[in-house]
Amino acid sequence: MSHASNSIILQVATSTSDPSRQNPAVLLDGSTVLNATSNSVPVFVGRIQTFCVVASCPSSGTPVGTVKIQGCVDASAHGEDVPDVNLVNWFDMAFIDPTTGLWVTSQAISSATTCVFESTDCSVRYIRLVYTKTSGSCTLSAKAQIKGFGH
Repeated sequence: MSHASNSIILQVATSTSDPSRQNPAVLLDGSTVLNATSNSVPVFVGRIQTFCVVASCPSSGTPVGTVKIQGCVDASAHGEDVPDVNLVNWFDMAFIDPTTGLWVTSQAISSATTCVFESTDCSVRYIRLVYTKTSGSCTLSAKAQIKGFGH
């Protein structure tokens, strides 16, 4: 049995008609300023055993908001690992906050913040990161590490 591991830089969904598309690609690599609430492009995790998403904001600027991970069990019409407009039933996933040890569905983000979302038992098809702006702007970096069994 082979194990697969991938590291992904998340992208902002830029199409209003199809929130699964990233055209043009806007990477959450700390180079793009987010001035509004934003969703990442969904990431297929249907064959994944564990994942970890890390979102961080640099020490500059005055962003105030939250980040959370949403899950979806809907099927895509374009194949299981190709997100499309059929992904509509998103829900907030709960994670243990590594700082407090409490179950949370979102974490506050502000200047020089790092938020970690780790799942050791993945039971959804897709995940996405949601940044909800309260005030200011944020140059958010977000990466996902996913591990599972090969096909």
